[in-house]
Amino acid sequence: MKKSSSAINCPLCNQPVEEIFLSLDRPVFPFPVDSQEKESMHGRDFHLEDIVLDYYYCQSCALLFSSLIHDERFLRSLDYLYSVHYKNFVTRFESSSEAKPIRHLMDLLSGSIRSMSCGKDCNILEIGCFDGYILYKLKEEGYANSLGVEPNGYAAREAKKHGVEVINDFFPPKEKLHRLFDVIFSRFVIEHVVDLKGFLEEMVERSSPDGMIAVEMPNPYHFIAQGNPNLFYPAHTLIPTDLTLANYFSARGFEYVYSKVTENKEGIQALFSKKRLGEEWTKSEEAIRKSRDNVRVMLNGQPLFLKEASKSLSDKKDLFEGISSMGKRAALYGAGSLCGNTISLAGEYKGCISHIVDSSSAKWGNEFVNLDVAITAPEVLEENIDNWDCLIITSTYHKEIMESLRNMDGKEIYTLYPSLKRLR
Repeated sequence: MKKSSSAINCPLCNQPVEEIFLSLDRPVFPFPVDSQEKESMHGRDFHLEDIVLDYYYCQSCALLFSSLIHDERFLRSLDYLYSVHYKNFVTRFESSSEAKPIRHLMDLLSGSIRSMSCGKDCNILEIGCFDGYILYKLKEEGYANSLGVEPNGYAAREAKKHGVEVINDFFPPKEKLHRLFDVIFSRFVIEHVVDLKGFLEEMVERSSPDGMIAVEMPNPYHFIAQGNPNLFYPAHTLIPTDLTLANYFSARGFEYVYSKVTENKEGIQALFSKKRLGEEWTKSEEAIRKSRDNVRVMLNGQPLFLKEASKSLSDKKDLFEGISSMGKRAALYGAGSLCGNTISLAGEYKGCISHIVDSSSAKWGNEFVNLDVAITAPEVLEENIDNWDCLIITSTYHKEIMESLRNMDGKEIYTLYPSLKRLR
C-alpha cells in the first residue's frame, strides 16, 4: 500500500488512515445521465475526470472507503441520482432476472423468522426497498406488518401501487420511526450509503429486544481475488467487509449468526441477532474468525489484485482497439457494460459499439455517458444480428448467456470476467 499525502479520517470510527489500498487511474461517470443532467447535478465546473478516485482501508474497523466520501459536490450528486434521476427503470414485477437471488434472501429471512416468537406477526423493515418487490412477496407469504424506506419517488410510488407501505426518504428518514422492528434488512444498499455511522446506529435503535438485522452486500474478497476492479467505482462510496458489521453489531449486543456467499460469489449475506439461535446457525465466534481470515487474505492479495486489475484494463483496451481498427461493430451484453472502466472504454471507442444489451436497463434509452447507442432488451440482439460482428459479454453469468443465445454462427464472442477470454 502507498501512503497518501495526508491522512483521511475513517467515516465510521473516525480513525486517521494514511495508506491508500487502491488507486484507480480511470475515474468514470458511472451513472446513466445525459450531459444536461450532469450539469444540473454538479455545475459547469465539476468534471469527474478531475477527481482522483482512491480507496482506503481502515485497520480499526475493516472498512474500505472512497476518497469521494468527503467531497460535498459529489455527495450532492448521489442524493440527486438516488432520489430524482431514476424515472424509467424496469421494476422487478416486470422482469424475473433477479428472482433466484431474491428467493435465496427471502428463504434466509423466512428461516430466521421461524426461530422468533413473533412468527407471522413480526414487524419487518426493508431499507432501500426500491419497488417494494421483496416486501410484496413476503406479504404474500403472510408477513403483513412491513415497511419500506426508499429515496426514489418513482420507485416508492411503484411499491405503493402494489400495496406496500413506504416512506419516500433516505434512511434514517426525517420522519422519525417510532416503532421497533423484529427484522431489519437491506440488499445491496450499504455500499451506496454516505453516513454509515448514522445508518448503522438507526438500525440498532429501531431493532426490537430480540431483533435481527440481515445485510446483503458486495463481497470484496471475491473481487480482489479475481483481480476484478468493477466493485470500485464512484457510486460505491463505502465498501464494508462483513468484519466491519460483525465488529459493530457485536459491540451492541448482536451475535453474528449466519454468513453465506451468494451463488455468483459477488455478494455476502450476513445475519446478526440479539437472541442466540438454534444449533443450525453459525456461532458468532466462528463467523468472526472466518471474516478475519478473509480480510487477511484480501489484504495480502492487494498487490496481485492491482497487477491483475491493470492487466484486465489493458486487455479490454486491446480488445476495443482491435475491434475498432478492423472496422467491426460490437454489442455489449450485461450490467457490467453500465459502469466502471468498460463503459469508459466504450466511450473512447463508441464508433464501434452497436448495442448495449441488458434486461434491467432496457428503458434507459440513449442517455448513457453520451453514447449514441440504444440500450435494449436481450431479444433485440438476435433481431439485429446483421448490425454487429462480435459480442462482448460483460456479465459474470456468461455461461448462462451463451446457453440462451441462438443463431450466432460466424460471430465472435468474448467474456471479460473473470478475465478476457474468447468463447467462440
